[in-house]
Amino acid sequence: MDQHPEQGNQAAVAKEGLAAGEVWSDLGLVFASTIGTAMEPRNVNRRFEHLRVAAGLDWLHLHDLQHAFASAGCQVRV
Repeated sequence: MDQHPEQGNQAAVAKEGLAAGEVWSDLGLVFASTIGTAMEPRNVNRRFEHLRVAAGLDWLHLHDLQHAFASAGCQVRV
């Protein structure tokens, strides 16, 4: 398992920043909107719902990921 998955996301965020040009707000966020600002919760929910349905994971809810991440962190003592 990758020990620092946020590094891959940082590269994606940097790429989006270059693509956005002058409208990009570099706020140092791990997950940012397409212009670098904080993501709107309803947009996160909408995108998650789309991906969940496409993956056929009807039983999965966004809140479940929080618990799964916490459990995985406890297993590796993070």
